[in-house]
Amino acid sequence: MFKSKKMYKEKEDNRLLSEIDKVQTKINNLHVIQEHAVDISDEMLLRVKTQKAKHRFLYKQARNRNVKAN
Repeated sequence: MFKSKKMYKEKEDNRLLSEIDKVQTKINNLHVIQEHAVDISDEMLLRVKTQKAKHRFLYKQARNRNVKAN
């Protein structure tokens, strides 16, 4: 029984880390687009802001769960 709980925790921890990586990649891509854009729209700024908030939330969740990246 304890093995299965540990297995589920590890699975969720890995999912959390992969989601953090995905969000970080999206943020980096949006920053590259902003650097090359002539005119930055409000929608683009809103996307960056929401992705940063999502990243902050996921990062706090990972810290609360004591998740460490390999």
